[in-house]
Amino acid sequence: MNKILLSTISLLNPLWRSLGVDPHHLYTIVEVKLIMDSRRKSSVSYLSNRSNQKEVKGQDVLTMFAFGILGFLFMFFIVALQYRPSGIFVFFSGFMAFLAMTLISDFTDVLIDVRDNAVLLPCPVSGRTLGVSRILHIFFYLIKLIVPLTLPSLVFIIAYDGILALLLFCILALMATILTLLLVNLVYLALMRWTSPRRFKEIINIIQVVFFGFTFAGYQFIPRLIGASFGADVNLLNNHWFGWAPSSWLAAIWSWWMMGVTTPYIYGWAILGLAMPFVAIYLIAQFLSKDFASKLLTLGEGGGNSQSQAAPTPANTPSRLNWMAMTSNWLCRNRTEKASYELGWRMTQRSRDFKLKFYPSIVMLVVYFLGISLSGSGGFKERLELLHEFPFMHLMVLYFAALIAMSGNSLTMYSDQYKGVWIYLVNPVAQPGYLLSGVFKMILVRFFLPIYFCISLMCLAIWGITIIGDLVAAFANILFLSICTSSVTNTYLPFSYPWEEVSKGRNVGLSILTMFFSGFIGLCHFGLAYYFPIGVWVMVPISGFLFFRVMRYYQQLKWRNISLN
Repeated sequence: MNKILLSTISLLNPLWRSLGVDPHHLYTIVEVKLIMDSRRKSSVSYLSNRSNQKEVKGQDVLTMFAFGILGFLFMFFIVALQYRPSGIFVFFSGFMAFLAMTLISDFTDVLIDVRDNAVLLPCPVSGRTLGVSRILHIFFYLIKLIVPLTLPSLVFIIAYDGILALLLFCILALMATILTLLLVNLVYLALMRWTSPRRFKEIINIIQVVFFGFTFAGYQFIPRLIGASFGADVNLLNNHWFGWAPSSWLAAIWSWWMMGVTTPYIYGWAILGLAMPFVAIYLIAQFLSKDFASKLLTLGEGGGNSQSQAAPTPANTPSRLNWMAMTSNWLCRNRTEKASYELGWRMTQRSRDFKLKFYPSIVMLVVYFLGISLSGSGGFKERLELLHEFPFMHLMVLYFAALIAMSGNSLTMYSDQYKGVWIYLVNPVAQPGYLLSGVFKMILVRFFLPIYFCISLMCLAIWGITIIGDLVAAFANILFLSICTSSVTNTYLPFSYPWEEVSKGRNVGLSILTMFFSGFIGLCHFGLAYYFPIGVWVMVPISGFLFFRVMRYYQQLKWRNISLN
């Protein structure tokens, strides 16, 4: 793909010379930027195992492949909905959403990279050459996203609607891209104006996790929606509430131009769709681009306005410090365990890699819960009533939370600051087991307890107070299961291994043990709840006693039991 894009630069050499641009410099700069794109960790690669490899290559191909799959999914809406404007509306809704989230999560690293100023500005490269190279880089990056996302639909459109429809669809895709760029500019300017550089990067992490959530939810729900709407002749544009969405403006242009629909709403939306891309270009060129360049340069240098810098970071706000200090005082037996607890709290709060590895698993839990709740036919109320026919389905959701807790605990052995592991070895720590138990308790308090509390509230809302015994018993069983698997497999010092080690399968045993024992204990819980309901309450003191015994054993681990890097 890069060779094809670069060949277009060579074909236009006369044009570059007429513009005062050096073709050789232009080709070299864009070529290097495209190579860097293929090695840069994108939002897609951060959420896959490939992000942990030392030698990262082909990331642009991975992103194009992911968008190609999404393109096929979105194309099926055009196929499924007989009324073509409705399919166009759904397609461009997904097109603009995923394009915007990708651009927002990757914008500072790809579209305008201020770090190249240190290399290019001292060189004899003209300003026009540098400016044109950045524009071409942005254009080529967008091409890599737009082509795989629209290609399946283009093939279908030309096969069923003809050349004229194909040309109109390409124009609408271009208009959707321009509108998305305007949205991205507005979001970035707002973030850089009202947040500090540190907070800005944290928000970008959140957007990347949201991007994963939308992608995973798309894989789960889009096939169901396609199956439910296949062959339906539904005119979504009759719902005037959709008029706020730019994708409805594009669908209105299709409806007006290809189908001759001339209702007032269609006229208004079509005119809005035709006018807004030009308004967007004017706003970007005249107002947004000037502030954007200066503010992005400030971001790249790590600066920011004084007000933003003076604001306390989330990790140092008094409320969070007090909560961390209170829970460590309540739960930790000695200073070693307390220090490990607070270190783990701060490290997991600041580590971008930890967030991008752990938070998607929480998103998966939410999506699975929604998938279970929304399965079946009828409205939402009917589907909730259908869940009452399966009174023990909540156990599956509860024990799935054990996998979430253990996935977070297994990730605490990795860090990008792993070389600081010497701090454990030079201090007089007689029982290193307290280092492990402190981080284990931190994961339970900071991640597992809030997740389990929210799951419990949702289960109570669906199945009622009759499942309180199951909630308490499942909580005790998950604690016992978690400490058992950790004491057997997780005997590594916290934050002592680089993130590249994740891809080497070090946690395979933990995952297998957790899934096996979680299923086994959940099955035992189901048997007691079904045949001997009072036995559920008997499980609580037994699991609680075993949890404290195994925790004591975990805390008493010696240096000979610790796996060192």
